[in-house]
Amino acid sequence: MQLGKFDENKAREQAKAYLSKSIFTLSHLINIDHTGINENTINPFETTNSAHAAFECLKSEVLAFKKIKDLDNERR
Repeated sequence: MQLGKFDENKAREQAKAYLSKSIFTLSHLINIDHTGINENTINPFETTNSAHAAFECLKSEVLAFKKIKDLDNERR
């Protein structure tokens, strides 16, 4: 089943809203400024630190959010 244009836009907006809230929450929990995170950012936490996995999740979410925003900009 293929999504219609309206459904696609709605899904993209919902994804951005979810990611935005999650990025905000995770960055505050581990006290990291998410604005400088990119694909080359190295995890500052030791693998034994519980914040290590949280940072990896944050990084994935930031990259996904940027990808969605880039797709939005291409469609304009």
